[in-house]
This record gives sequence, structure tokens and C-alpha cells, in this order.
Amino acid sequence: MSTHTKPVSAYYEHKYAKEDKRTHDIETVLASVNQLQRRLGQLEQESKQMRDAINDIGQHLCESNGLKLRWEGIKGLDGDI
Repeated sequence: MSTHTKPVSAYYEHKYAKEDKRTHDIETVLASVNQLQRRLGQLEQESKQMRDAINDIGQHLCESNGLKLRWEGIKGLDGDI
């Protein structure tokens, strides 16, 4: 009897060991991508809130100093009528 490893068994062990590792790597990468997407969504929401706050401040400054808002380039809203 021979004591060497069966080539087909060795091939399958080698092949499936790589796939298990690759599957684990893909799952790790996908989890990272999902985490980045959630963070990007949070950043987009925070930036919208900051833009809204800045617009509110600008509106308040214009109103408190007696300035009128001008919408340049939009007929009827440019304040020159």
C-alpha cells in the first residue's frame, strides 16, 4: 500500500480552503462597504442640516438689517420690479 496523499482529495482541500478564505474576505469587505455607506448617509444628512442652518442665519441677518432678498436671474423675483 502506498502512503502518499490522494491527489483529488488534496486538490479539493486546497480549492475549498481558498474559497472559504475568499468568502470570509468578501464578507469583510462588504461589511466595510455597508459601514461606509451608512456613514456617507449620515454625513449627507449633517451637511443638509448645516446648509439649512446657514440659510436660516442668512435669512435672519437680511431681515434684521432691513435688506430684501434678491433672486438674480429669475424674472419677477429679482427685486427690481
